[in-house]
Amino acid sequence: HLVSTGLGNAAGLLTNPATANPYFVRFASAPDTSMIVDAATQQPTFFVLWIGNFDVLSYATGGGTGENQLDNDDPTTYGSEDITDPTAFAAVYSGLVTAMVGAGTNKGLLVNIPDVSTLPYFTTVPHNPVPLDQETADTLNSMLAYGAYNAGVQQILGLGAITQEEADQRTITFSAGEGNAVVIMDESLTDLTVYNPALTSMRQATADDLLVLTTMSKIGSLADPANEQSAWGVGVPLTDSDVLIPGEIEEINTARLAFNASIETLATDNDNLLYIDVAAFMAELNDTGIDYGTGSITSSYGTGGAFSLDGIHPTARGYAVIANIMIEAINTNFNATIPMVDPELYSTIFVK
Repeated sequence: HLVSTGLGNAAGLLTNPATANPYFVRFASAPDTSMIVDAATQQPTFFVLWIGNFDVLSYATGGGTGENQLDNDDPTTYGSEDITDPTAFAAVYSGLVTAMVGAGTNKGLLVNIPDVSTLPYFTTVPHNPVPLDQETADTLNSMLAYGAYNAGVQQILGLGAITQEEADQRTITFSAGEGNAVVIMDESLTDLTVYNPALTSMRQATADDLLVLTTMSKIGSLADPANEQSAWGVGVPLTDSDVLIPGEIEEINTARLAFNASIETLATDNDNLLYIDVAAFMAELNDTGIDYGTGSITSSYGTGGAFSLDGIHPTARGYAVIANIMIEAINTNFNATIPMVDPELYSTIFVK
């Protein structure tokens, strides 16, 4: 997007889908310019480049419904929720850095890309949030519901079409009380519909799956308002867009680590550039929280103070803590004396 020559053209706001950025069109120097050209034209002596999150994040927030464009180095052919090929990413990112470094005297910070599994958007909804009474659990386990599915899976197991491990994975059971795992679709499972159309690729979620934040309000609601047995995640499996399964998480991490390696190499090869490991910061925020002296923040959704309600972007206070990480790096490595900020003075949100 930073190198696109169409995002500043206001006419692109009228197309469907839009081909312009509603903010950039307000100050682009010309309709056919790009963000990176306009930024470099300012001839900055110092810059911060924190870009590339959405080269994996759009795929992640979409529950992995996009494509992994590995080995496709033409980003113009990508969908909006695809994972960028690491080679294409490295080439474009290097060009961005070259543009901002200019004659080679400009200094800057290159910021890496965090692990999506450290963001509240993917950590807030547990895999097992369903409470059930005994009657409902018995009904779900009966041959009128998942009992028939389980029996069908066992029949296919007897034919040797799947392993015992997959049969166990696909077996769906509920019990009275808290902690029942939701039922999800998993396209990585063996397609059994060739044997029985009712044996769709579904299973119950595990701790290795990441449910997206929007399922918080979806789970338990009715897929069909006229059918009380159609509760999402219970009577009806959550869809592909609702959850990241392990294979999708691995695709994201493989690409992200390759992106970060490219970013770090560019910073290491230039004494005027610093590598800022925001991924480590986000991981610490998720694991233990961070004490900034006059207070503390965690990644807990709505109450931790670090993230906005979208579960992805930090609050002003969260950004203030990140700013201090950058300021400390600048002061240490460039002999600067930029004063630190007090994150407590910056706003946050609390859901009571």
